Amino acid sequence: MSQTLTLPHVSLDLLEFEPQNRWVAWSDYNSGFVDVEPNIPSLQQMYAKSVFYNMGNTVIGRQRHCATIFRRDLAHSSLQREECLVLSLNHSGTTTGLVNDRSTVFSPSQLCLFNFDQSLRFNTDECDYTYISIPFSDLGYDPSRHQAVLHIDRSSPMGRILQSNLELVLEGAQSYKMQDAIALGDGFCGLLKGLISRNLRDDSVFQHYIQSREVAVRRFVEENLRDPGLDAALICNSIGVSRSVLHRIFLSEGGVSRAIKGKRLDGARSDLTKLEPKRGIIAEVSRYWCFNDQSRFSTLFRERFKVKPSDIIGSSLMERNADKPNVCSRRHSVTRLASLYRLHQAPSPISDGRRCEVSNAANEGASQPGIDRWMQA
Repeated sequence: MSQTLTLPHVSLDLLEFEPQNRWVAWSDYNSGFVDVEPNIPSLQQMYAKSVFYNMGNTVIGRQRHCATIFRRDLAHSSLQREECLVLSLNHSGTTTGLVNDRSTVFSPSQLCLFNFDQSLRFNTDECDYTYISIPFSDLGYDPSRHQAVLHIDRSSPMGRILQSNLELVLEGAQSYKMQDAIALGDGFCGLLKGLISRNLRDDSVFQHYIQSREVAVRRFVEENLRDPGLDAALICNSIGVSRSVLHRIFLSEGGVSRAIKGKRLDGARSDLTKLEPKRGIIAEVSRYWCFNDQSRFSTLFRERFKVKPSDIIGSSLMERNADKPNVCSRRHSVTRLASLYRLHQAPSPISDGRRCEVSNAANEGASQPGIDRWMQA
């Protein structure tokens, strides 16, 4: 009878340790991958239970632990390089932090796929999560082309498929023979590769993420153009993008600062064309769009639009007025038309005055509404 081979695995239950030794045991367990720091008032509250299985090229496991801070700094020589993606499914608890200087949140409503081979910092609540790590090569992942973090809604069709299969793989790792478990792990890798990125040839999922992020950045800039403090640092902190990503978004516009300046000049130009000329209007508009130096504003304005700010004040108003009919001239023409009409209808000296008066009155009554309609047209 053939021998049943179980998967290699490592487990830890801190409740098996004395309270004073739990922190050291938790640190040793994570040594080489991440540095850990308890985020609890007292080490007496320290607890963690973890198990992970080696399934050939993939590693799958489940962890439950108290609030903890995890750090992974690639400059730290004691940490191992791990060229893998991690798919995490939070059953409870929320994790916030930075992935390569980009803020992110892992919540129970989402699965999160992220690049583990980079600097990380996570602050967790009391968490319970399942995770699987997969080498870059198995997914066709290229960190120079693809995004570092991808969130997947658990209620979406893709999310439901991944969640059910991830739980099945973990169950198989605990009970299946080694050969069957490894085959199951390889099958999950193929499923993830197909669902997430369609072999990563068209980057459809990652591209959607890139586009959504760019829309959020540009919307934030548009909504805060009149904030004097708008700059790259504010955008990065508010949206959660790195400076390198922000630079790529505005690369075609000459960079972040130049793009902001150009959008403010566009806004100032639009306002000037709609305002009536008056003393100090240029200074007022330039301050409104965060240009405190009017001379500098005028110089930038001429460089961008090839005209002086004073040359376009009220230009939209003049264009609209030019398109409108001259009401005064029109009414004058109508008055003349009515006078000529009455002149031609005036009674002759040899005519019957009373009959002519009645005829004129009838003619005026018939013709006047037509004239009124013409005036009102």
